[in-house]
Amino acid sequence: MRPVVLIAVLGALAIAAAVALHYGAGRLDSVVASTVERYGSAVTGTDVDVDGVDLALTAGRAHFTGLTVDNPKGYDTDYAVRIGTATVALDVGSFAGQVLDNVGVPLERSHADRARHVSA
Repeated sequence: MRPVVLIAVLGALAIAAAVALHYGAGRLDSVVASTVERYGSAVTGTDVDVDGVDLALTAGRAHFTGLTVDNPKGYDTDYAVRIGTATVALDVGSFAGQVLDNVGVPLERSHADRARHVSA
C-alpha cells in the first residue's frame, strides 16, 4: 500500500508545482516591468514606463511594449526615447557559459528625441 501513497503524494506535488509555475509565470511579466521602471528611473534620473512585458523563458525571449524614457526637467519635449516594441532574444544554450549570446534586439516604432535644454 505504501507505493500507492507515494505515487499519490508525488502526483499531488507535481500538480501543485504545475499550478504554481502557471500562476507564477504570469506574475513574472509584471515583476520584470516594474523592475525595469524602478531601476531605469534610478539610472536615468527620469521616469521610465513600460506598458507591458511578455516573457518566453524557455525560448530565451523578452518582448517589451510601450517603453518610454522621459527627459529631465528643462527640456523641450516630454520624452527622450519612446519604443513601441522591443524584443530581446538570447541563446538559451549559452546560459551555462560565461557569456550570454544575444541573438537580436529588433525595435519597432522607436523614436529618440533630439531635445534641447531650455535655459531658465
